[in-house]
Amino acid sequence: MARGRTQLNPHHIPSIIIVGTCLLFHASFATAAEVLVDRVLGSVNGQPFLYSDVANKVQSGPLITVSEFPATEQSPPFEKAMQDIINFQLIQQKAKELELDVSNDELESEIADFLGSKGLDKRGLQSFLAKENKSYEEYKQDFRNQIILGRFQRRVIAPLIKVTDRDLETAYMKRSGAASDLVEITLRQISIQIPDGSGQVISEAKRALAREARSKIEGGVAFEDAVKLYSDDRQKAANGGLLEPVRLKDLAPAIRKEIERLDTGGVTPPLEISSSILIFKIEDRKVSLGKDMQKKRAELEAEIRNAELANQTRRWLSEQRQRSKIEIIAK
Repeated sequence: MARGRTQLNPHHIPSIIIVGTCLLFHASFATAAEVLVDRVLGSVNGQPFLYSDVANKVQSGPLITVSEFPATEQSPPFEKAMQDIINFQLIQQKAKELELDVSNDELESEIADFLGSKGLDKRGLQSFLAKENKSYEEYKQDFRNQIILGRFQRRVIAPLIKVTDRDLETAYMKRSGAASDLVEITLRQISIQIPDGSGQVISEAKRALAREARSKIEGGVAFEDAVKLYSDDRQKAANGGLLEPVRLKDLAPAIRKEIERLDTGGVTPPLEISSSILIFKIEDRKVSLGKDMQKKRAELEAEIRNAELANQTRRWLSEQRQRSKIEIIAK
C-alpha cells in the first residue's frame, strides 16, 4: 500500500542522464540558477519510477494511459499522472507474467500496418514527430504501451464483461429519454361496475366489494380466482381477467400513475374510473424496442462494453494494488 503521496511542482523538468545510482546533470538545458536533481519518486513491487517520468507525462501527455484511479478527475494533474504510471506498471508486470510482451519486429510491423491504413509512411511520421519535438523511439514506446494494454485488456478484462439484453434496453431507454413510450404492459383486471343512477348505498357497497377483493388478494387468494369471484366482466373472467398487451404511455393517466410504481406481479389498489372500480395485476412488463433499437444494437453494445471495460479495469487495479507493494517517497 502507498505510504504517502508527495505533491510536487511539475512545471520544470530537469534534464539529466541516470547511470546506475548516479545522477549526472545535463547543464545545457538549465540556467545556472535552475539546476534540479531528478530522483526516484516511488516504486511498484520494487520497480522504480522517476519524478521526471511523471513531470514529462504532465507536460507532454498523454496524461492518462489507463486510469488515474484512485485519483479523481478533480485531483491535480501531477497526482493523476503519477497514479496512471503506477497503474500501468501493474499492468506491464501482469502482461510480462502472461507473456504478452511485444517484440521489436512485431512492433515495427504493427506501426507499418497502422501507418499504411492512414496513408502514411515512416518518413512522414518522423517528419511530423520532429515538428512536435518528439523522437521516433518515444513514439515506438507509446505504441508498444498501447499494444500491451490492448492485449492485457483482451486477455484479463474482456472475459469479465457481459452485456445482456436488459443492459441494451436500459441504455436505449436512457438515450431515447422516453421510457413510457417503450414499455409494454400485460395486465389482468377485476372490473366492478357501478350502475348509472346508483344511489350512495349501492355505490358504497360496490366500493366495499372492491376493497374486499383487494384484501383477499393480499391474503393469498390468486388474482385469477379473485377475478372469477368479484369481476362483473364475465367474458374476461373466464380468462382470469387477462387483457391484451398495451403500451404504458397509452394507459389513462390515473391508471398509468399506479402501474409505474409496481413491478411485475404487483397489484394496484381499487381505482375508480368513471362508472367502474378497477383492480389491476401486472402480469408482464417488457421493453418493446422495435427496429430502431436493433439498428443501434451494435453501437449500444460497443458503448456499454467500453464503459464496462473502464469499470472492470479499475476494479482489477483496486484488487491488484491491495496485493502489491507500492511506495511513494515523501518529499
